[in-house]
Amino acid sequence: MLRDIGAIAKRESRKHRDGNPSRGVCAPAPSLRSLPYLSLPPCPPLRSCRMSSKWDAYHSSPVPPPWESGAPSTHLLAALSDGSLPCRGRALEVGCGNGASTRALSRCAGFSAVAGVDVSPAALARAAAAGGAEGPCAVEWLLADLLAEETGALTPWLGACDVVFDLQVYHTFPKEGRPAAAAAIARLLAPRGRLLLLAGSDGSEGSVGSAVSAAGPPVLGPPRLSAREVVGPFLEAGLRLLRPVRATRFDETPSYGPQPPLAWECLFEKAAGDRVVLPS
Repeated sequence: MLRDIGAIAKRESRKHRDGNPSRGVCAPAPSLRSLPYLSLPPCPPLRSCRMSSKWDAYHSSPVPPPWESGAPSTHLLAALSDGSLPCRGRALEVGCGNGASTRALSRCAGFSAVAGVDVSPAALARAAAAGGAEGPCAVEWLLADLLAEETGALTPWLGACDVVFDLQVYHTFPKEGRPAAAAAIARLLAPRGRLLLLAGSDGSEGSVGSAVSAAGPPVLGPPRLSAREVVGPFLEAGLRLLRPVRATRFDETPSYGPQPPLAWECLFEKAAGDRVVLPS
């Protein structure tokens, strides 16, 4: 079990407040050259370069990305605490950003290996340099594109993850790209591995909080999907829902304020007999 979850969350939040996030100020991303222990693969395909440039712009700015709170996800901490996510084997965060949630995974006694994956070199540089206590196993920071033909740094993790966490990554893919994204995330899971995913909600199908619907005015924030749009591609990829989709909200951030956008929280599991097919 995660040791003293409440203390961890408070400590991480305090560290973020000390950096004065309310004014949108954070330390500039360090140069990758200053982090010799962060191994990077050869130049990725052109599509990956374009994707990384987009996210690098967020992570290189003096203003924190709008979705980052500076603390581990409270949804992740709760799932580790109540046993929805087992603290055993290997754990990986997709789109780790500043690495706060990845470090929370590493502090969960029972994991033998933990990795944070991002397509943005700037995000990984900041995550690797952020410091803060890690747990029994050190975090491995991986530069990788989930949809790249060459899996590269992800290859040892394919079909080997007992826990995968996705906070606001899947919903960034366009509609036509979601089936491939869901299949790529599902392929990371070992048999009986579990995926905790949070994606933007359109406010339909019993969502909580104030009225925010697909028919409402455009708002700033994450993409807004229906529960069916979130879940469908993962079911097609061979995963199953372990519980009904939960209507919730993302964590408060300096950009979101006290009433964050609506979200869907989904807990999936891979069937015991499913085996990953490695690319030839």
